[in-house]
Amino acid sequence: METFDDTANSLPPPADHTQPPDSMPGLAALLQGWWLRVETAGGHRSEHRHAATVCGPGVLAVCTALARTAARGQWMVDGRICVGMDALARWLRTQWPPRQLTLIDGVAEPRDARAVQQAVERGDSPFEVECRAIADVRVGADAMHVETVDPEGIDMLASTLLRGHVARCLQCKPDDLTEPALDIMVRARADCDLLLRPIETDVMRTSVDVGLGRTANNPARESLVFDRITGAWHYG
Repeated sequence: METFDDTANSLPPPADHTQPPDSMPGLAALLQGWWLRVETAGGHRSEHRHAATVCGPGVLAVCTALARTAARGQWMVDGRICVGMDALARWLRTQWPPRQLTLIDGVAEPRDARAVQQAVERGDSPFEVECRAIADVRVGADAMHVETVDPEGIDMLASTLLRGHVARCLQCKPDDLTEPALDIMVRARADCDLLLRPIETDVMRTSVDVGLGRTANNPARESLVFDRITGAWHYG
């Protein structure tokens, strides 16, 4: 079983195949939203898991958000082990597309990766066969389904979604922007779905006002402001 270990090398992120293009013309671009939908985890240990489907950020961005609290974590991707985020970036660049990614707390062995892969092929959850599993990501054509035991994991995803959306509106890289503080994201999301659309985002000279939508059929009734001068985020 192949193991990718590039912890000494820094690689650029792979092409983002899961986010809509930024160059869509006219009204389509303004209506194209990025979203996060809260869901209910099922199966074994489901009472300890948090679930959501997310559309917008790329696979690497989602995995980076989920791995922030797992310093020793390793990713298992479609039966292979990736040691470090740089190794995961390399795998995504050379073996695209992934179908399923599982983050475990600790060192992954080939038998662990085989057990997880077999569970997924049976239609079971990786959490049922790997007690150290922290997060599971299933990659679809247009969105990703995420389950995590980290109580802050979904809000970390929302933070990644928000920063990526603002970067898209400013036509810059997400890494060029500061990250929303977790407590701000917790209050702004309030355990609800999140819909971010360019048509409800006002880009001004000194700030970006982001409308926080909840459903596709209703307008945003709250907003979160990014200060382009200080890099601070404000809500409420």
